[in-house]
Amino acid sequence: MIQETSSSKMAGISGANSNEERNYKDFTRIQHIALDILKDIVDVCDRNGIDYILYYGSLLGAVRHKGIIPWDNDIDIAMTRDNYEQFLKVAPQQLSSKNRINIMGSKWMSELKIGRKGTKYCLNFAQDLDIMNQVAVDIFRIDYIRPYVLNWLPVLDPFKNLLRHAKLSWDEKRLLFRCIDRSTHRFKWVYKFALASLHILRLVFTESGLDWAIHKLFVDTSYTSPHLGIIQNPLKHRPWPASFKYITMPFNDMIVKAPDCYDLLLRGHYGDYMKLPPENKRYPSHLEDWILEVEE
Repeated sequence: MIQETSSSKMAGISGANSNEERNYKDFTRIQHIALDILKDIVDVCDRNGIDYILYYGSLLGAVRHKGIIPWDNDIDIAMTRDNYEQFLKVAPQQLSSKNRINIMGSKWMSELKIGRKGTKYCLNFAQDLDIMNQVAVDIFRIDYIRPYVLNWLPVLDPFKNLLRHAKLSWDEKRLLFRCIDRSTHRFKWVYKFALASLHILRLVFTESGLDWAIHKLFVDTSYTSPHLGIIQNPLKHRPWPASFKYITMPFNDMIVKAPDCYDLLLRGHYGDYMKLPPENKRYPSHLEDWILEVEE
């Protein structure tokens, strides 16, 4: 086993010294593994007529860089519910045995993580927690959104966020505690107390019960709503038309699918998305220290 430990702020550094060169090499290795997982997912989708779209930073990368953002460290895709469920049926048999399927959530609200076996990739203060700690590609589920939801987003999105934090496992909450501890916020103890108190809801209603409540509030099960969205994430400015079409885009050495309304989605999420961030921001800012281990 090879163990490599690096700082997250190395992304995009071409190697001013030997430590930076090693860090850059480690970071690109994560990207290459994630791209290999994506190729496997796309192959399964193409063979079975399953549609998907690049989403979040991966969609931005396709539009702006024609591939993964040079300083990004993960890949996100999304599927409408019917495609998502079809993928779940065939993936266990057809995905490469190098990959592991992890379902996060319940039948009411979930996402998939397709992780690479033999890898360990996590924050260096989360090694002891029972969470998905592999290089992985995230697959989000797209649902029809109830029409009234968009009119009540200022109220419903915060309420949904509360339920989402309540349904987290205790290890997931412990990870948030540690992130809060590393912050400089003056009232960090308030957030920790609130997060711990929310766990009572999970004990009373269960994770599946809390997912059901969110699903009931947000998802149009008649499939007639004109709006789609990823329910487990904030919806403000990001719902898109149910009539969207699939288009193709280059992504590194692949051709992948994207929504024709990509401009609407990217502007809602990033604003002026074609403008590059300052050079000192071109690294995965949501990480501080991470560990990569790869079995050879």
